[in-house]
Amino acid sequence: MTTKAIASRFTDFCTQTRPIINQALAKYLHAAYPFQAQNRLQEAMTYSSIGTSKQYRPLLTIAAHKLFSDQLHTIMPLACAIEMIHSYSLIHDDLPAMDNDVLRRGKPTCHIKYDEATAILAGDTLQCLAFEILAKDLPHTFSPQDCLTAIIYLCKTLGVDGMAGGQQMDLDATNKKITDDPKDYLTHMHQLKTGALIRSCIVIPAILNEADADTQKHLTDFATHLGLLFQIADDILDESPTADLGKTTGKDSSQNKLTYIQLYGMDTAKIMAKTEANAAKHALSQLKKPSESLIYLNDFVDFTIHRNS
Repeated sequence: MTTKAIASRFTDFCTQTRPIINQALAKYLHAAYPFQAQNRLQEAMTYSSIGTSKQYRPLLTIAAHKLFSDQLHTIMPLACAIEMIHSYSLIHDDLPAMDNDVLRRGKPTCHIKYDEATAILAGDTLQCLAFEILAKDLPHTFSPQDCLTAIIYLCKTLGVDGMAGGQQMDLDATNKKITDDPKDYLTHMHQLKTGALIRSCIVIPAILNEADADTQKHLTDFATHLGLLFQIADDILDESPTADLGKTTGKDSSQNKLTYIQLYGMDTAKIMAKTEANAAKHALSQLKKPSESLIYLNDFVDFTIHRNS
């Protein structure tokens, strides 16, 4: 199949699935509250979660679930929870104490649209709501023990051994000299900061569907390579004048961040991206699954290596 045909199939999948994700997100976010202050917080959460997000992580969650089931509604609580967690991380990442950015998803960041305190609370509350959804709705379909295992897995990918730990490594490396091996540091940082949540998107559906140990291992390998690929592609796009990321481009270099471009250069980074893409596809090929169930995960690899947004 040609690259153009794969892109078209991937676009169709996203176009058909995003409205379903947004509808489910809206259902979770549009509760009725008696006081205006609560309504303002709810509005900030909704502003940062629905509408302009590309929703790659919930889409990836659904694509992974399709390895085991075509019942979309059963995995929607997880897909929505992961999107809320990702949105919370972006709200906090954009704060003046972090990356101090004013643009996200093509519109003013949450703290610019509202204020810093409301943005902090919106991020905190999105994370709380995500785990409430998981605890309340996942057991309607999956066993309580599998739900508990999945929630623990997700918690670890958000903490010191995951997204938060990776973000701290990023802060510690910004405009500073790294005493550790910078190549190892950069890889580990993004396996945590970017890769950990992507692994949750792919591995948790396998946990919930009681996939065997070999399947979970191959999916973990796939997710690890896809996470690094996604970050390398993001670093490449950050230096591209034609990229449409919906956020300020060129900030990584202006803030002297440790990136694949800064450490390796553009040409080598592009080669590394292709290497990670090939490794991801190889891991996926090890799964004992019908080829049609692997289509969308393969498409994510092809999309990521060619992405411009």
